[in-house]
Amino acid sequence: MHGAPPLTSLHVPSSARNSQKDPHQTDAVALAGTVVVVSDTNGQLYPFLEGSYPIGTISLGEPCTVSSIEKLSNTLPFLLSVNVNSGDSVTEKRIPPVPLRLNLLSTKWLHQVAKVSSTVRALLVYLFRALGDIHKAWFGTDSLEGGRDVGIKWIKVLEEKERLYEGRE
Repeated sequence: MHGAPPLTSLHVPSSARNSQKDPHQTDAVALAGTVVVVSDTNGQLYPFLEGSYPIGTISLGEPCTVSSIEKLSNTLPFLLSVNVNSGDSVTEKRIPPVPLRLNLLSTKWLHQVAKVSSTVRALLVYLFRALGDIHKAWFGTDSLEGGRDVGIKWIKVLEEKERLYEGRE
């Protein structure tokens, strides 16, 4: 299998790579402050802050394919290289780079909302897994009996013992 084309690869720019002090940092630290953008052939962009928090959907207005996205500095907008779609195939017609400014990224609250919502999501996933485990423990599964059935079995055993010793003192 051939490697992915450079335009589809995710990599840390060389300037950011050189400024990293710890080569064994976690993925969360490596993704801090990044934006991952997914596009389709209909001219829709789907940006994700730090690779997991969806910022929204951006429409470029017409069917087109984004071939690359560049961010030259923190003050300049993103530059999109776009090919206009013609029918079922992409034409050779390339339009000049399209500037894209994501104003929400300049606000600090978006990062805070992203962190809080990611934490809430992780807690909800944990909660639903725990509730599923509690449900299985109480009601049982096809291969295991549940906790509620144990009480019923003890009552039946005691009733059986009562019948055996009925009328005795």
